[in-house]
Amino acid sequence: MVLAAVLPQLAAQQVVPQCSEYQLEIIPDLSDRSIEAIATLLINTRSEDQPISLSLSNEFRVSKVTINNSPVSFRQSFNSVSIPFPVGQKGEFIRLSIYYSGTPTPSTNPPWTGGFHQSLDYKDRSWLNTAPINDLEQSWLPVIPGMVADSSTVDITVRDRLSALSNGQLIKSDHDKDRRKITYTYRYAAPIRPEKLQLHVGYYATYDTTFTTIEGQVVSLQHHVLDYNLNRASKHLNQFGKILTAWEHYLGPLPDTLRHLQTVEVPFGGTAVPGLIQYGNRFMRGSYGGFIPLGMDWDHELVRSVAALYIDHRFGQLKSNDRWLREAFITYLESLYVEFYYSKEKALEYLDLYRPYVRERQPLVDSLASDFDLNDGEFQAKGALLLHSIRQAINNDGEWLLLIRDFLQLPKSTNETQAFIRQLKSVADLGWTPILKQYLHHHRLPVLEYWLVASVEGDFLYYRYTAKEVNYQLPITIEINDERSMIVPTSNTQSIRLTGKIRNRNSLDLNVMNALVILKPLTP
Repeated sequence: MVLAAVLPQLAAQQVVPQCSEYQLEIIPDLSDRSIEAIATLLINTRSEDQPISLSLSNEFRVSKVTINNSPVSFRQSFNSVSIPFPVGQKGEFIRLSIYYSGTPTPSTNPPWTGGFHQSLDYKDRSWLNTAPINDLEQSWLPVIPGMVADSSTVDITVRDRLSALSNGQLIKSDHDKDRRKITYTYRYAAPIRPEKLQLHVGYYATYDTTFTTIEGQVVSLQHHVLDYNLNRASKHLNQFGKILTAWEHYLGPLPDTLRHLQTVEVPFGGTAVPGLIQYGNRFMRGSYGGFIPLGMDWDHELVRSVAALYIDHRFGQLKSNDRWLREAFITYLESLYVEFYYSKEKALEYLDLYRPYVRERQPLVDSLASDFDLNDGEFQAKGALLLHSIRQAINNDGEWLLLIRDFLQLPKSTNETQAFIRQLKSVADLGWTPILKQYLHHHRLPVLEYWLVASVEGDFLYYRYTAKEVNYQLPITIEINDERSMIVPTSNTQSIRLTGKIRNRNSLDLNVMNALVILKPLTP
């Protein structure tokens, strides 16, 4: 069998080793955009005859591999580094180090495409950033597919006067003896996938803010922004405290992984990774000054990033069939932020901004969902509006908010969707299985057909559902002429008498309060 076929099979078949720590020592050269690095994995081999295969882009050349500081042979090809022989006794921890260098291919569209992005700041100074890796074959650091490290340590060496950042807390910064270079050491003391490690180098200024948790603990929030943005940032990023106050109100005490949080300014759209928020909204309201309704003043990227860290702390790495929950809760939390600081009606108005993104192209869960483009907005919009529709169906805000709080504090599960259904049934058993199946497994939304019938006894609204799931019967709140009623449509025709006067019989103004259904008026 040729090597090209062997290496991919090696990666797919290997038992993922336990990794107690992932260490990275890296020297980025901003003048020629190259890097030199040593990646060290403290791993338990778990198998006596198991070779090891790591993903690493072919644009990097591996010069040496050592196990417990002794050189070993290796093969590098096809975006992979393979050590094709036993590397240790079963259950034995080894120190595996990979020495490599090269010039990474620039990310074409960060943060949606991962990798390096080097640019100039407004003072024409070099500015280096990375975006999270999506394709391990393009990885700029050696990664064993599927591996989660218990912790990470990153050493970044740059020339003096530059600042360097990575995930976690800054442990120390040391100058060399000539004081021409400085090494920054960051440690993230929680589980992390190594491909989530980030690198940022530039002329950063740093300032701290504090936040007092509901438990009374004072935690430090560290912000790194380009030096000329310091005054502007110190005012804008103060809203971190407001964000954390809202999340603690709805979700409970701040997780440990958010108690040492840092923010770093980047020149592209921001994203959240463990221990680090990469911020790119240019200190503007909404999203680059837009998106959120007029009259509101909050940073959409910050709110979403902190929500993502909360949710990722709860879920960790989700299976493809459960990914909808992550996107749904992150987006839904945005509306809860609006509800906390504005009103429930304003939260409804905010959710309405997501409705155009529901294009009925694909269900939230099925065999195709693993290839679904998470960046086009439909996953997030459909998921958030589904959660909102469930809240409307339960029709008890106190129970709903307690439900999501309890669910997001549960231990991780191998089937989060089923865990969520169980949590729903514990509050109100409204036939959740066919309701969720309609959205998770069918791309078309259920249709509420309705028509108006006038009689001597008054005006009656007739209605029924048409849906793929036979037993679909989502309760919804309807509003006509500013009067609201709860109805439980099914596939059978039902009716409700309207008490108010109908302003326009030819065009009934029916509002379903952002429930995730399609309205279809019929002629009686």
